[in-house]
Amino acid sequence: MENVTISTTILPIANETDNINLFNRIYVVIFWNTAIAIHLCVALVYCKNGTWSWKVKIFCHSVCWLLPLSVAIAAAKCEVLGEDFAQVTGTWCWIKSSLSRSDRILWMIISGKGWELISYFVTCIMFLYLKGYMWSQRRRFNQRRFNDVSLRLRAEDENYLYLWLIGYLLRIWGTLRFFLFVTGNSSNVKPYADINFALVHLESFGDSSKAFFTFILFCIADKTTRQILMNKICYRRRGYEKILQSLNAEPNNDNTFN
Repeated sequence: MENVTISTTILPIANETDNINLFNRIYVVIFWNTAIAIHLCVALVYCKNGTWSWKVKIFCHSVCWLLPLSVAIAAAKCEVLGEDFAQVTGTWCWIKSSLSRSDRILWMIISGKGWELISYFVTCIMFLYLKGYMWSQRRRFNQRRFNDVSLRLRAEDENYLYLWLIGYLLRIWGTLRFFLFVTGNSSNVKPYADINFALVHLESFGDSSKAFFTFILFCIADKTTRQILMNKICYRRRGYEKILQSLNAEPNNDNTFN
């Protein structure tokens, strides 16, 4: 009995604060991707001049930050967060495996997958609509870039269309595992065990690398941001060079004085 007690106590127990941070990191990205899609559509098609008011900016920040955090806190208060032994997630925790099957599916939808599927649908519609709109503008007015159509957008803003495609490719694996779980296909029965084994690794890589590819798109592929970063780095480097020159000049001044 003592051995059993020890073995159960050393099982990985999820920290609720870690789970809240996990939800806030992952699903905030989903909300912001949707907000970017709506922003591009409105700025390109409907409101081509001016800038967003501070009220709109506060509203977007409130929804994209506070709504995922509220859902995560509600899940933590209901004590549904915990170790799921990688049945639906990668190597991290999500909804407790000790809950009933129906409760787990419900909380998976409320705490993430429902919002994710809505984001997939909205961003896909926006992507197709904006591509079709730019195609029509190119044929009718020979306007090929976003800044040719709208004064509110830059040419580089067209890169953000591919932000959604990157999200699809990186996060679709977890969504497939979720549907396998919902349909009742056990990960312990072939061929689903082999499929689930492959999807676990793809999901772990995709969810963990989302920030890296977002950095590539926002900072490296964006000419304006890349130029600002280069100016900052070069300016700091020039500052360091000036400091080194002054330090090297100090001994010479001392020798001259002596």
